Amino acid sequence: YGNKFEDTSDNLYKFFIDRIRDNLHIVLAFSPANPKFAERARKFPGLINCCNIDWFLPWPIDALKDVSNKFVTGEQKGFKLEGPEGVDAKVATYLATVHDLITKSCDQYYSQYSRRVFVTPKSYLSFIMFYKAKYMEKLRDISKKESDVTLGLEKLAEAETSVEGLKKELAVKGKQVAQAKRQTEEVVRKVNEGQKKADVQMNKASKVKADANAKATEIEKEKAAANKLLEAAMPFVRAAEKAAAKVKPG
Repeated sequence: YGNKFEDTSDNLYKFFIDRIRDNLHIVLAFSPANPKFAERARKFPGLINCCNIDWFLPWPIDALKDVSNKFVTGEQKGFKLEGPEGVDAKVATYLATVHDLITKSCDQYYSQYSRRVFVTPKSYLSFIMFYKAKYMEKLRDISKKESDVTLGLEKLAEAETSVEGLKKELAVKGKQVAQAKRQTEEVVRKVNEGQKKADVQMNKASKVKADANAKATEIEKEKAAANKLLEAAMPFVRAAEKAAAKVKPG
């Protein structure tokens, strides 16, 4: 502006706008996969007419591998692939190959149906993050199942040891029971023999008792007969006593 510049409010504002237009650069990043991209393009046509558009071509397979390697290989925060050596590099290659196949499938879909379907670098990063989250989820489930199986095997081993101990104890108890059974049978045998002897003695005692009862009955009969004879002789005895009392000595 030099010496021709007049220090007025309008000129100051114009100077400010010109400097901004010459020096301010705004970078807007839009994903064609986002449905708002088309909506914003319709509402704000200046985004198309007044901007320089840089279309980023799909990443080559080597670039995709480099990105996936940084996210899944080696020690990651809260993530580590379990498996043989080199499995992380194979997984990184697989992720890159899948994304590359999807990109090519989008082109085939457009050729066949004339409709665009986009996969962007953000889609690729989301795919990698989803894989890591799903892998850790499944790893936790498998680890828990492994822990449960290990605990179950330990319990089975403990149960087997306990069963073996119980078998040995049962064998000892079986011998003790057999011995006690033999002793009981011996006691029962002796008791039965004693019972037989007691029965013999009881039979003998019963016979003696019967004989004694018979003799007692016979004695009672004889006593009754003697008493009858005595009663019959008593008058004569009394008469003899009276006659003897009348006899006086000479």
